[in-house]
Amino acid sequence: MGGLVWSRVSRDVDHSAWWELAALDMLSEEHQRRLWRTLDHVVATCADLGLEVATVKGITAQARWYARPGERPCSDLDLLVSPADFGRAREIIETLHPGHVLAPDANRLVRNGLLQSIDLVVEGVPVDLHFDVLKLGIPARQNRRIWERTVPFALPNGRQVRVLDPDTALIHLLVHLNKDRFRWLLGYADVARLLAHEQPDWAFIERFSRDEGLDVAVGRTLQVVVEALDLAPTPTAVPRDWRTAVWDFLWRPGVRLQGDLGTVRFRHRQDALPVLAPGRRREALWLWLRRRLFPPRAFLDEWYPGTPGPYLWRVVRGRAENVWNRQRAWLSRMVGESRS
Repeated sequence: MGGLVWSRVSRDVDHSAWWELAALDMLSEEHQRRLWRTLDHVVATCADLGLEVATVKGITAQARWYARPGERPCSDLDLLVSPADFGRAREIIETLHPGHVLAPDANRLVRNGLLQSIDLVVEGVPVDLHFDVLKLGIPARQNRRIWERTVPFALPNGRQVRVLDPDTALIHLLVHLNKDRFRWLLGYADVARLLAHEQPDWAFIERFSRDEGLDVAVGRTLQVVVEALDLAPTPTAVPRDWRTAVWDFLWRPGVRLQGDLGTVRFRHRQDALPVLAPGRRREALWLWLRRRLFPPRAFLDEWYPGTPGPYLWRVVRGRAENVWNRQRAWLSRMVGESRS
């Protein structure tokens, strides 16, 4: 949250007392200029292919709802592909990131709902390319509606890119807070900034969330943010049933804002979101088993490239090594913090 802190203290205190924060802010601004250049390159490249992408969160969210460049941390680019172009997944990936290990299987994986996003590197910048912006583990029911509601946004050089409209952007931010296990303050800040600058269509948000099976997650998350930041109440209703009770248990106050600790201890809570969607539990279970327990072989080539051997051996050993590496990294951070 350094950018927001610097915006606040730089108005009232001696800058020399905050030189480190000011330096970090300058580095953040420089990195974001690089993100803008890469975004322009991606938009131009996609235009040459005869297709459009939309941006999600990141630097365009900062430009829309924050006061200045550098105020919101933006490490990568999040892009959304139009549902009409899902059949061109391989072409898009091979153009933006030649040689990506998942490219040959991308069309099939996207069609089967197994590939909802893919991590690319474009001009040295991390790019998260989405085929399903909600990324619930089950295909969103309203991908076409989300895309149809995107609106044009002007890049610094005048080229246009599409962005989520304020209503679907708010829904996405609230869902992402759940998927991120409420670990960081940034998600809270994004919601607060959007509410301060936009007039949401609450009837649409309630209808969309209900149709997607996200009425509990969206409604309760909005209540949590409003209460935590002491914002003006919003006219959202939350169902009073077992789903709300489960949500309240899984995302109870004690697991929120845990930072890196939440990365290790609470990493699978988001898997419950599709189970809370009415009428989709069987589909959610099947896709979870397909992706988690028996992932496509192409995923193993990306996840565990240095693990040779038969399929089951790669799955077991690769996951064991991942768990060990996460625990070791967490222990190193804890030891470092205790010594400091």
